[in-house]
Amino acid sequence: MFFGDHSKTNDDDDSEPHYEDYAGFCSWIRAVFTITDNQIRRKSGVDAIQYLQFQRYLIGLVVIICVLSIGVILPVNFSGDQEGGKQNFGHTTISNLPTDSKALWVHTFFAMIYFVIAIIALRHFKQHLPNREEPSHISRTLFVIGIPLERTEPALIRQHFQEAYPDVEVTDVQFAYDISRLQYLDQARKDAQANRIACESMQQSSGVAPTLRPGLCGQIGCHDCCGGPKVDAIEYYSRQADHLASAVMTEKQSALQSNLGMAFVTVSTVEAGARIVSDYATLKTGPPTVSSVSRTVHSTTWTVDYAPWPDDIIWQNLSVSNLKWWVSVITVNICLFLVLFFLTTPSVILTSLDSTNYKNAIDNLNSAVISQFLPTLLLLMFAALLPQLVIYSSYYFEYHWTRTTLNHVIMRKTYVFLMLMLLILPSLGLASAQALFEYTLSDQENIKMRWG
Repeated sequence: MFFGDHSKTNDDDDSEPHYEDYAGFCSWIRAVFTITDNQIRRKSGVDAIQYLQFQRYLIGLVVIICVLSIGVILPVNFSGDQEGGKQNFGHTTISNLPTDSKALWVHTFFAMIYFVIAIIALRHFKQHLPNREEPSHISRTLFVIGIPLERTEPALIRQHFQEAYPDVEVTDVQFAYDISRLQYLDQARKDAQANRIACESMQQSSGVAPTLRPGLCGQIGCHDCCGGPKVDAIEYYSRQADHLASAVMTEKQSALQSNLGMAFVTVSTVEAGARIVSDYATLKTGPPTVSSVSRTVHSTTWTVDYAPWPDDIIWQNLSVSNLKWWVSVITVNICLFLVLFFLTTPSVILTSLDSTNYKNAIDNLNSAVISQFLPTLLLLMFAALLPQLVIYSSYYFEYHWTRTTLNHVIMRKTYVFLMLMLLILPSLGLASAQALFEYTLSDQENIKMRWG
């Protein structure tokens, strides 16, 4: 199931960070400025460096745009008189300028400047991407998908490749198995052992044996009258770890019987691997070379590509069916699109809220803090919430097979989200989002829905 040895790296100039030094409240702030890229590469790989580099460029781009917007665009918008008093949020937007004002050309000029700056930043990011240097044994390992479950025998796979490619030597064949439940049980076993060690440390430091109340009642802090009696924590976690260890061994034997019809085939040379991958690129070269067992193993329907790094594979997702994969991806992205379409940008939401009667309800509270900071709070909330929706929806509701693919999907969706949020949807928000909020928040009757 696993192949290759990736314990060695070429970057030995930075030692492995001691992550226990970053434990505690707000310790991540210090970690942001002290952990180096090489340490991150050791811990999470090159993809993490690429993603963080992408975020750095986005932060720099946003800083430049914010400085120019606050220093130039905001005073220009504030000089108009089309949106009521100075405390009105619309007083800071382009709608505050008269339609015949020459100051509108400032927006056109800076829109072009922002576009050029974004192109330069992304081009610079692309030119300075960290390169992945893959050792030769990764290029010699192929990932074969589509093997019939009743024909998952290493001898048949070897026979096919040796007959179809006589000059290619197959050095290893390993099959992939459904280990999703095995990984869950093993992680629970590790958690139980970690909890037992923590309880033993507490007992050594305090001299008092820690206790706990098992089950959900203990997790939510129920009293004796609601939950069960307390038990010795060390004994409880010891029994739990032993039980899970036995369950892991049982599940391991069961997992070895749940072949997924996927195999990692290692050949003798890099050139041989490249030749096989090229032969299975059927859109370019036609049907792949067949052998005497091609009908048995259905080799003409295989998907063959270079195998990813073992640590890069999300093994529990290999068992997800194609139907479930596509349903989850389509559902998640439709939901995201609907959220982005209706909420658009924080500025459009505030502009829409300005036309409703929400201010009267706030003024009746007689709280200057709420009335002054609510717009800012809404801006921060939506600016932080919507990107997180993109990230967490991909992590928890999409079943990508590799972390590289997952990270690239998140980067692409984040980029598309920013384009929608900053350029495309604001031009539609005055029609779609405003109509939605007017319909839900205003007490006027017979509101006309206008969709752009």
